[in-house]
Amino acid sequence: MLSIETRERLVRGYERTHNAKMIAQAYGVSEREVYKLAAQMRETGSVEPRTGNCGRKPKLSEEDLKRVDKAIQAQPDITFGELIRNLELDISESRLGRIVREKLGYSLKKKVIH
Repeated sequence: MLSIETRERLVRGYERTHNAKMIAQAYGVSEREVYKLAAQMRETGSVEPRTGNCGRKPKLSEEDLKRVDKAIQAQPDITFGELIRNLELDISESRLGRIVREKLGYSLKKKVIH
């Protein structure tokens, strides 16, 4: 990852010369990186690394997580299928299981039917 100072020098060099290949070789980056940083400077006025607010959005909101947590506390042996139906969640059982383990910290115990 390039420092902000290096990014700024890279963009200034490109703006002076308009020779991405020469600038890329001088700084040891790809031409694509030069073009990308120049475009980012034009669009945003900054060459700071972009924040991580891209990518897939969470399947469950914070509110949904709280509702799931309350339901599990109220009925510890509830199944994922029951949670999905009762709380009207649009999520698969396997994904809900992963979220319950990773985000809420629950371990799973299978429901035993006699």
